[in-house]
Amino acid sequence: MNPTSTIKTAIIHKLDFLSIEELRKIFEFVKKINRDEEAHDRLLSFAGSWQDMDKDIFDDLTINLAQNRVKDTRFDLFD
Repeated sequence: MNPTSTIKTAIIHKLDFLSIEELRKIFEFVKKINRDEEAHDRLLSFAGSWQDMDKDIFDDLTINLAQNRVKDTRFDLFD
């Protein structure tokens, strides 16, 4: 039996002795783990997106961001 199968079998055996409320908590925990992994995968799907971007444009989007926001009238709170 491989390690994954061993762990799954042990978990299933332990689950047989839990109350319904404990099982619900475990189920919610497993759903959260899946959501976190999906969010992580979505975030990583953007990796390398800016790899071929022109350096001046990239700098404008990153280094000069604060200055650009100050210049942008949409962020002027005193209009």
